[in-house]
Amino acid sequence: MDLNPARSFGGVLRLQRVPPDAEFQARAPELRALLDSAGTSRLVIDLRSNGGGDFTRFRRHLLPLLIAQRATAAEDGLYVLIGPGTFSAAMVNALDLKREEGAVLVGLPTGQRPNTYREHGEIRLPNSGLRVSVSTAFYRFALDADTALVPDVLVRPSWEQFRAGRDEALEWTTRRR
Repeated sequence: MDLNPARSFGGVLRLQRVPPDAEFQARAPELRALLDSAGTSRLVIDLRSNGGGDFTRFRRHLLPLLIAQRATAAEDGLYVLIGPGTFSAAMVNALDLKREEGAVLVGLPTGQRPNTYREHGEIRLPNSGLRVSVSTAFYRFALDADTALVPDVLVRPSWEQFRAGRDEALEWTTRRR
């Protein structure tokens, strides 16, 4: 979890993985300080490089903190950056933020369908003895027709922007005044 409160428009939380419960708890005071800081009128949560993990950890630790702090009650609110690297639990958490906190999703469609089989299980093949990983539970988070979680604001980065080291999706959130 990377917190960046130094941005003049508010704060950026880069969540590249779903941390263990203990890390979420340890970082909670730092996140509360970011949300309480005088200049934070908006919060950007970057889930673009988050391959997932346990979506319930986010729901247990971060979502209640955001609701309690009402970071999104400010005029500029809450933005969540998503893209093809937003996968599994991160995709679910982006959807949670949209539904529970009215977050604006910015970027590109996620790399996974909202409704899929999840939960890791393992079986051993009887003849070869090989272990095979299988998904054991089906989760429905959106409409059946949804092939991805699509952003509210589609921002397609260009090669020129990438080469110049610019992050067009993040820049879009800073232009929202």
